[in-house]
Parts: sequence; structure tokens; C-alpha cells
Amino acid sequence: MSFNSLRASLQQPAFGLLAMRVTIGILMVYYGATKFLGAFQNGGLEQFGRIGQNVAYIGIPADDSSLTAVLFGLAAACAELFGGLLMIAGWWFRPAAFFLFCTMLVATVMKIQVSEGALSEFAYPLVMGMMVFGLFWTGPGRFSFGEKSAA
Repeated sequence: MSFNSLRASLQQPAFGLLAMRVTIGILMVYYGATKFLGAFQNGGLEQFGRIGQNVAYIGIPADDSSLTAVLFGLAAACAELFGGLLMIAGWWFRPAAFFLFCTMLVATVMKIQVSEGALSEFAYPLVMGMMVFGLFWTGPGRFSFGEKSAA
């Protein structure tokens, strides 16, 4: 096998997109499921309110007992759980990526402000958000149940 044929066989963007989608999707499903389980075990809608109040960091007024906070908390949990599943499948991929990106954007801004800019605190949501942002533009790749991208 020559170097050029080896290089050509390793250049498979569809496998790279699949690996990124599945990894991000599994992590998002995990964190979304923990938000739902936390709500069912520790106070119901109040748990979603505690999650949703983080939108205040991007300028949307919400305290943890408001309907706004509960709805945003529920939206974040749904974006992570169902968006992660859709990310894995590559089905309704771009809407899922968009909502995951929005969720990670709020998490990043919140972590930056709470940690006073400590990179170790906001690196995870920043990296996840940027990975989802990049995947939004590339598409799910060849190995998906939904739309196909060039890769």
C-alpha cells in the first residue's frame, strides 16, 4: 500500500462527522436526562426554574420561581435530551444543533460571569457550543437518517 492510497483511505469526513455527532449526542443526552431526573426527584418544576434562571445572564429577566425560568429550564433540558438523540441519529439535525448551540451559549455566558472568567469553568460549554456550531454548518454527514451534507 502506497502512502497516497493510505492517505486517501484515511480521508473520510463522513466517519469524522459521525464520531463527533455520536460523542456530542451521548453527552447531551446524559446531561439532559440528569436535568429531567433531577426535576422528578428534587422538586419538580422548581428544578427547571433553577436551571432556567440562567437566562438572566444574557439579559432575559427570570428568577427561579417565574414561569419564564421554568419554561427556559424545560427548554434547556429538552434541547439537551432530545437534541442529543437527534444529533446521534442525524435527523432534524440543524434544528437540534441550533437549540443545542443556544443552550451552550447561555451556559458559557453564565459560567464566565459566575467564575469571573476562569477558563477551567467555562471551557466545557464553550467547546461543546462551538462543536455544535461547526456541525450546524457542515451538516450531519453521509451516515445519518435525515438530511445529507457534502461530506
